[in-house]
Order: sequence, then C-alpha cells, then structure tokens
Amino acid sequence: MDTDSGSLRHKAAAGTLWSGLSVAGRQLVSIVSTTVLARMVPPSAYGVVGLATLFTNFLMIFRDIGTGSAIIQRREISQELVSSLWWMNMLLGAILAGVLGILAWPAAAFYREPQLVPVMLVLSGSFLVSSVSIVPASLLSRRMDFRSIGAAELAAASLSLVVAVTVALKGGGVWSLVAGSLVNAIVSTVLLWWFARWLPSFIFSWREVRSVMNYSLNLSGFSVINYFARSVDSMIVGKLGTAQLGYYQMAYNLMLFPLQNVSQVVTRVLHPAFSSIQDDNERFRSAYLRVTLIIASVSFPMMLGLMVVAEPFVRTVLGARWLSVVPLLWILCPVGLIQSIVTTIGQIYTAKGETGLMFLWGIGATTIFVLSFLVGALWGVQGVAIAYAMANVLLLYPALAIPFRLIGLRVRDLARSLAPVLLITLSMMAVTSAWLAVCSRFGIFHHPAVVLATSVAIGVFVYGTLVWALLPDLLSEVAQSARAVGAVRVANLLEARRRGRVAGLWRSAATGEK
Repeated sequence: MDTDSGSLRHKAAAGTLWSGLSVAGRQLVSIVSTTVLARMVPPSAYGVVGLATLFTNFLMIFRDIGTGSAIIQRREISQELVSSLWWMNMLLGAILAGVLGILAWPAAAFYREPQLVPVMLVLSGSFLVSSVSIVPASLLSRRMDFRSIGAAELAAASLSLVVAVTVALKGGGVWSLVAGSLVNAIVSTVLLWWFARWLPSFIFSWREVRSVMNYSLNLSGFSVINYFARSVDSMIVGKLGTAQLGYYQMAYNLMLFPLQNVSQVVTRVLHPAFSSIQDDNERFRSAYLRVTLIIASVSFPMMLGLMVVAEPFVRTVLGARWLSVVPLLWILCPVGLIQSIVTTIGQIYTAKGETGLMFLWGIGATTIFVLSFLVGALWGVQGVAIAYAMANVLLLYPALAIPFRLIGLRVRDLARSLAPVLLITLSMMAVTSAWLAVCSRFGIFHHPAVVLATSVAIGVFVYGTLVWALLPDLLSEVAQSARAVGAVRVANLLEARRRGRVAGLWRSAATGEK
C-alpha cells in the first residue's frame, strides 16, 4: 500500500470510528427518548410533529443549496469563497424561517390540525440557528475531523433528551418533541463553531459563489426530488389522520435506523475520501466494494432481525398502544435493507462531480414513487407501505447500474460481494424465527422483554458464529480498519482467524506478547 493510500485509509477508518461512536451514543439517547416519550406522548402528538416535519425538512433542503457539499468536494478553497457561502446561507436561513411561518396557516387548514400553526412558528427558529453551522460543519468534514463533529452531535442529542423528557413530565405533550428539536439545533451549532475555529470575513464575492453553483444547484435539485420521494407517502398518510401518520412515522423511522446509524456514518466519511480519489476508478471500485460489504454486514442482520422480532420489540420498547406499527415493520424492514446499500450511490455521483446526472435520475425515480403511493393509498396505510416496498425493488437495478458506469463497476460484482452476508443473515433469521415459534407454541416465556432479549441473543450468536467461520475476508477488512485506528490487538486477532492461528494468538494475548 502506498503512502497516500495508507493515509487515506487511516483517515477514513478514524473518521468512521468517531462517527460510529457518535451515532451509537446518539442512538442510545434516541432509544431512551423513544422508550420514555412514547409512554408519555400520544401517537397523535407524534403525528402533529410529523406533519410539521414534512415542511421543515423540505425547506431545509434550500438551507445551503448544496454549498456545504461543494466545500468538501472542491480541491482548493479560499477564505473569500467560504465567507461568501456563509453569508449566502445566512440570508437563505432568514428567508426560509419566514416562509415556514407563512406556510403554517395554510398547512393547518389543509390537514385540519390547528396545533400545526404554533408548532411550525416555533420550529421556524431552527433555520436561523442551523444556517450558521453549515460552513463550520463542512470545514470539519473536509479536514475529516469527525471526532469533533461526533462530539458536538452527541452532546446536543443528550441535552435535547433531558429537555424533552423534562417538558413531557410536566405534561407538555407535543411541545416536548418541539423543545427537544430546538435544543438539539442550538447546542450542535454552538459546538460546531467552537471546534471549527473559523470566522467569516466581511466579504462577499458573487464570482466565487457562481463557481460552485453548477455543482451545488444540481445537488440541491436532487435533494428536492429525493425529499418528495421520501415524503409523499407521509403527506398522503397524513390525510388519513394524525394517529395513522404517527404509526407510519414510527415504523418508517425504525426502518431508517440502518441508514442513519450505519450507512450515513460511513457515507459521511466517504464524501471527502472518495473526492480525493475521484480520478482513480480502480481504487474507487475497490474502496466502494469494501465499504458496502461492511455496511451490509451490519444493516442486513439489523433489518431482518427487527423484522423477525417486531412484535416483542414494539411491546417492550414502545408499549401495547403502538402495536399497529408491527405489520408496517414487516413490510418496511426489507426496504431498509435495500436502502442501506442504495444510499451509498450518492457518493459516487458527488465525488465524480456528476450531480446533473444524479438530478435526472432523481426525477425519474420520484415519479415512480409518487405513482406507487397514490395507488397504495387506496388500501390505507399498509397499502402505502407495500407500494413503497415494491417501488424500491423495481428501481433497485437501475439505481445501482447508472452510477456504477461512472467507475466501471458491474451490479453483479456488488451482488457477488454481498451474497455471503445475505445468506448468513437469512440463516440467522430462520433460527431466530424458529426460536420465537417454540416460545409461542410451548409458552416458554410470556413477558415480551424476555422473548425479545433471548431472541436477540440467539440471533447475535448465530450471526457472529457464521461470520467468524465463513467470512474471513470480511474479518480482514475490519482488521485493516482496526489497525488504522490503532486497535492493534483486535486487528491481530481478526487477521489470525484468516490464517487459522486463533488459538495461538489467544495464548500470546493472555501472556502480553505482541
């Protein structure tokens, strides 16, 4: 391995480690938050916030119109460029805050939900706060300083949990969710500024801004299209009632778990890493296949495992009043598996500077998603979920094949790489399903928490054992990443498995030998 390649691997591995630790911490906070708040806040309150989120998330796309990604992708940047983009983002944040406030009344009238007005007015403040953090966060990502980004995000999530639970305990209802969201934005913004150690200059150059507009506007256009692809279903379900939307949003958020906690951890690091090798397709292909293998090794068992234990999971974590989420999880969990891989293709487009092609693909894919949702809505909320799943399966091949042409990769190469992980996951799924059937048939355990805990333990044991025995190449990839971040003993153990020297290494580890 040459020096540049080794340095890039080290930075990518370290970045993935710190991003992963941040996400793991934030998800622990999220699990606690969901478990506690779901028992104090009714589904209808989640539905109200879900409706408000449809508008806030859409407007968030225009918060920086892709300029943050452009800062990372550009080979060279200047203080003049970065300052100009910061001032533009500030202006956009103020405009969007006003737009959200204006939309509050028509949105409330359309969904016949008066509480939307004050909720949207308060959430409009998030644009003013978050717009100032775009450039500092992008500069940290460009430096691959994911340790600082992770620390800021984890601290913000922890404090927002404290605030949300405190407000909920005082009977705040929907306002507990709103307060938590605002505190998260404020704290993360303050900390990102602190870590970035950067201040804007009092200059604005339209020439500098225009130099990144082609890239950033195409990326922003794709984000708009992608937003509709991911949100039209919620818009439609929202017309069925806030409670139905609350159930759907909960299931959808659980489906997004591997995207938010595995794929996005890795892809956050991939953008600066892939941008640095954008002209070397051979290294690009090799790195991409390694990354997707690692993502699949976590997301596949996570999603299919949740699918198997959906009922005891919902009873234990959310409570009995959320049981309507169970059939939705059965439908959406396989979608999460697919999207955990498909979401990585955006890094190919952006690293190659092909955001125009990315935008065109987004238009075609979104058209199919919207049509499928409209048809599925005829059968209610489960019909929408089924339509979403079918559209994902239909679009899977072209979604991969089009960007793969940019780096000379074939879809069958990816399929061949991921097939062993999928087969091992299906084996784990079969064993866990059999255990649940035995529990149900013979009444071994009655409490859902015990059923959930034993099922997860069995699933983890089966999956881990099969990976250890049958996938030495995957262990080798993990070992290289571990070595890059200084976990030498872990790397030695995993590499020894590939060479069949595990017993001897355990003895040397026990005696303190290297």
